[in-house]
Amino acid sequence: MTITTPSADYYRLGDFSFTGFSGKRYVAFDFEATGPNPTSDSITQIGAIIVCDSGIHDHEFFASYVRPRKPIPEKIEALTGVTNALVADAPHFSEAYARFQEFCSDAVLVTQCGYEFDFPLLDQECDLHQIPRQQNLRLDTKAIFALLHPEQTQIFSTNFLSDYYAIDRSLFKRHDALGDARLIAQLFFAEMAEARHMKIDSIAAEQPIEIKRFILPPL
Repeated sequence: MTITTPSADYYRLGDFSFTGFSGKRYVAFDFEATGPNPTSDSITQIGAIIVCDSGIHDHEFFASYVRPRKPIPEKIEALTGVTNALVADAPHFSEAYARFQEFCSDAVLVTQCGYEFDFPLLDQECDLHQIPRQQNLRLDTKAIFALLHPEQTQIFSTNFLSDYYAIDRSLFKRHDALGDARLIAQLFFAEMAEARHMKIDSIAAEQPIEIKRFILPPL
C-alpha cells in the first residue's frame, strides 16, 4: 500500500488490496490527541471494540487515557472532554500501547480517517518511544467506501458515512475515543454488509485513487 499527499485537499491511495471480509477478527478503534496534526501531536485516549462477521461485540472493548508528551490545549479539552487533569496520572504511551496491542492481537485494525491521522499518529508515537510499529493489517472506512463507490466524489466524513448508512450518531458519545470507536464499528459493519450484498469479497486500488481529506473547521 502506498499513500501520497500531493495536495492538502486529497491523498492518493495505491497498491492496495484486501481480500476476504468474512472470517476475520477486526478491531475498530479511535484516538483522541492533543490536536489534529499527526506529526506533532500526542495521543491522549484510546478506544477500541471487536467486530466479527457475527456482529459488533459491545462487551469486548478497550479504553484507556494516555499521558501525552505535551499539554492539551484548552480548546481541545473543551472538544474532547479529555483534560490535563484526567491524563495527569494516566499510563504513558508505552504502557497503554502494550495493553492495546494485547487487546488487538492479530486482528485487522479499522478506523475512520486512519490513513490521514490515526495510523501516522500511531507510527509517530511508536518511533518516538522506540517501540516497533504495529504490523497488523490496516483498513480505513473512508478508503473502503471510496473503493465500493467510485461514483461518489464527496468528502467521506464520519457524518457523511453515518448518514449514508442511516446510523444514528446521537447514540454515540462523540470526540470520545471509545464512543467514536463504537460508531466506527457500526460504519465498518455496514460496509461489510453492503459488500456482501454487492457480492464483493475483495477490494483493490491497483491504480492510485484520490480520496478527499477531511478538513477540520476552526475550533
